[in-house]
Amino acid sequence: GVGGEVCVLRKNVCVTNFERRWKVGVYFSMRQKDQIQKLDTCFREVCAFDKKFVYDNQLFWMKSSVETLKQMRVMFREGVYLHALLPRFLRFLSEIMSRYVCHVQSFLAFIKRHNSDGTFESLPDDPPEMRAWKQGLTYAHIGFILSDVLTLLRWIATDPNRGNASSGGGGGGDTETASHMSPVGPLTQMILEKIDSMEQETQRDAVSGDTLSKNREKLRALAQDLLDMSAGQLHALHTDMSEYMVSCLVAACVSSLAGLKGIPSIYRMTNKPPPTRASAYVENLIRPLQQIREVTSSVLAGPLVQGWMVQVVDRVADQFKEQAYQVMHTVEQQELSLKRLRANTHTH
Repeated sequence: GVGGEVCVLRKNVCVTNFERRWKVGVYFSMRQKDQIQKLDTCFREVCAFDKKFVYDNQLFWMKSSVETLKQMRVMFREGVYLHALLPRFLRFLSEIMSRYVCHVQSFLAFIKRHNSDGTFESLPDDPPEMRAWKQGLTYAHIGFILSDVLTLLRWIATDPNRGNASSGGGGGGDTETASHMSPVGPLTQMILEKIDSMEQETQRDAVSGDTLSKNREKLRALAQDLLDMSAGQLHALHTDMSEYMVSCLVAACVSSLAGLKGIPSIYRMTNKPPPTRASAYVENLIRPLQQIREVTSSVLAGPLVQGWMVQVVDRVADQFKEQAYQVMHTVEQQELSLKRLRANTHTH
């Protein structure tokens, strides 16, 4: 059969002499250098979120996300992948993901350095990643990045039902959590198929079937553990960016609460009747939420954006409660002072 012929070919003296002479390690180093150059070149290109990229029927907002996925997949394609290099390919995959996470993290550092007028103050010691973002981008563009991050997470999703075979974060865990996770991602499936093909090609070797099966399960678990570590980096990135988005929205909304302080004087001086609708500052307060919903409605799933809205409303409500209490306390103190003044006037 074909499997037996492959085993015979691999043991042929011509093949072994070739491998000794040329070393598969040299091949891996050349591939690694080439892929890193492509990634670094892409990461240096200016991103403005003004274009869409489609790769394998998936929509992306950053070219760097597409290139990252391409470079992770290329290692496991026919004509590139070698069984002997599986451990190195898996480690390199983790390195590629770490490089991508660092690239995206630079966006947070970039927008935090923007001035109030939208300009960006560049410093001589800025890393190259800081120059990969177009001036004028704000926290509202976080939604575009998270869209790409969530797509990459789906590509590297691991088997949630593999039990305690691994110690990774994303793939193991209790059954209740696992039942709500996505199925195995396309890239994960691609890697697992390579591991399975390794066993099929060596089944006619002297190694027993039980030993091969155990080795295969260990390799499958190891591969998914490494993917879970990469997924953990993306989840942490997702959390950091979501928290920053929420904090920016809270700050934008709370700034409009300054209108609370002027309400007592307006109604006291003009003797206006009690209001029947929201005050003017409320419209300004909710405008940042409306703008974010408009920007992200076609980019992110509704539940994620809704979660941001809930967090923002809760925090702004707490600020409103505190400031409203201070305003009311001030009014009460003023009323007491006026009463004492009137009392003293009548006495004298």
